[in-house]
Amino acid sequence: MKIFGFAALLTLFPLAEACKSSKTAHTANETELSTAPFSQKLKLAANEMLTEQEALVRGELFFDNQTRDLATASRLAFGSSDRGRLMLNDVFWEKNYLSDFNHNKVVFWEPEQHDEVKDNRLLSADVDDMRGFDFSPLVIHMKKMPPWEAGPFVQHFIHIPVREEENRNHWKEGSLEYFFLPKDFQNIGNTHLPQAYNQFPDYTLPSNKWGATSFFLAEDRTNKMGGKGYTLTGSFVTPPSKRIKYDYDQWAYKSGAPYAYTQSQEKVNEWLEKVDERLLYKNFEDLVIKPNADIKHLVLNWEAFRDPYGPAIYKLKNCLDMWKKAYPDKTISIWPKGTFELNRINIEGNNYKYALTKDLNFRGTFNEWYNQLSQQSPFYINSFLKENADINYIGGYMNYPTNYGYIHHFLMQHIMNNKFFPEKKSVLMWWHNQEYVGGFEMGTEWFQGADGQMLQTQIKPMVFPSAMHNAAVWAFAFCDGAELWSEPYGRIEDKRFLGGNTEVLDKNGNKVATSFSDFQTGQYAIQNYRNIDRWEGGKWAVSMNKDIIEANTSWEFLSSGREGERLAIGDQALPSYSLYEHTPLVAAKKSADGQATLLLVYDAWNDPLKQEAIKVKIGQSTIPVKVFGRYTSVIRVE
Repeated sequence: MKIFGFAALLTLFPLAEACKSSKTAHTANETELSTAPFSQKLKLAANEMLTEQEALVRGELFFDNQTRDLATASRLAFGSSDRGRLMLNDVFWEKNYLSDFNHNKVVFWEPEQHDEVKDNRLLSADVDDMRGFDFSPLVIHMKKMPPWEAGPFVQHFIHIPVREEENRNHWKEGSLEYFFLPKDFQNIGNTHLPQAYNQFPDYTLPSNKWGATSFFLAEDRTNKMGGKGYTLTGSFVTPPSKRIKYDYDQWAYKSGAPYAYTQSQEKVNEWLEKVDERLLYKNFEDLVIKPNADIKHLVLNWEAFRDPYGPAIYKLKNCLDMWKKAYPDKTISIWPKGTFELNRINIEGNNYKYALTKDLNFRGTFNEWYNQLSQQSPFYINSFLKENADINYIGGYMNYPTNYGYIHHFLMQHIMNNKFFPEKKSVLMWWHNQEYVGGFEMGTEWFQGADGQMLQTQIKPMVFPSAMHNAAVWAFAFCDGAELWSEPYGRIEDKRFLGGNTEVLDKNGNKVATSFSDFQTGQYAIQNYRNIDRWEGGKWAVSMNKDIIEANTSWEFLSSGREGERLAIGDQALPSYSLYEHTPLVAAKKSADGQATLLLVYDAWNDPLKQEAIKVKIGQSTIPVKVFGRYTSVIRVE
């Protein structure tokens, strides 16, 4: 995509109305833009002034059916209010690229319940509090009926520039030390690739955590990410003892299994009963065991089976036993399954506050819990995973921008797994994109190909940067770790290589031939993957406090509250209450000598564009800590 000069950042324009994208509307005076030079008014840091951000200079395009040509759907511009506040606007907000009376154009800054975004407009958005942080605003047409479904979208990646001499990565304020990114990490605007690979120092995870990723840069010939806090990586140059690999069910399909999601679970079970087990075992050996001798951990996709049950399930158990017999030093997991499963959409749409609290507080054996509480609990037990996998996955991909309970969801799964099966790691399974599963339409990304012609492909939204940060922080600190899945090819900046499996069309709808690069199946990063830097930052923040993470002390949920509100106490501090009462969630862990405390402070309902103070009770003292939008603050208190 063509990158224009930084002059586009200086664009100032009149505003039509006060901001409705945050919970507090601004006054008319606050929305008036200053005519003073942008750089002089806001005193941006020098490295920020050189940044060329695609959201500001190009924006996102759509195909206009009236003109039969491409037009701008959305482009962002910074400005300043008369009070010197940094403002962000969509220059094309008033232009609807979807002519349909059943849709309402809104913006998601962060995950939000569908009826909370109906008035969100990307006009005169005051982003001054969020300097130094990143957003991926999702401009989307939500349906009026049913209001929880959506039409097309476009999405930006935008870094909010800091002031001169301001640091929002890693800093101290008295006895509080805040961790978000390495102090010297710099934003680079004109790339779609994450920069942690080059800018982060090498470090290791806490010894009691497990981390894996299959995202890699094709041109990374030395596997730099292997030194950035990972147990396992998926790069083709990863040493076998540290490589993770994914199997995609070809052994099942070659044995006659119905293709994933084309048949009901009952039909899958019927096939499993009828399939010749000798054929199944042979294909498992030929397509799973033999090709994976040079790896450490294998993830079985399992979408061909989903949640099998019935008398023939022993055939699948025998396959896993074959793996363990062949490779006693290797581990295996089943995507994205775990012992304690919990439907995220179900708990977001229904109030299980008391049932979940009973689960979290239960003291006793697994059998006692199962006999006493399982019938009234929203948790359900995957008994096959309980016996046959080496890892309990929790969470799962973010499916929609409306999945506001994603942190509370996987924390509660972990608490239950850890309560009854502490010997098996409880690990977040995550993806950098949102995995639509119906109800929301795919987006169309237009981009300029290597030969200059405009091309299009279907996309799913990227996960919001704060959600990437939050997921990594809570998974690597409170839980046993996390796994960031990605497609099995490396990302590159070279537009000549669009990937062997990517369907790309020209403006006339004709299919364009695509291919991988020669090394590590390189594929151009059509979408912006810099949200991964926030995942890496969250993992780094936790690892910089490994002395506390490794200490033989326990995590506790602390009493906390917003300014002017009562502190949540007792059970009210648990995620089961926080999810339904919309209160902050605060967890703490002490160092071995008790002199330092690591705090995780998260408010899933804070205005995404506002800094707030959260009161946290540590022992007999109550201290105020800063929270920036929906980002979890990782704070060391000495």
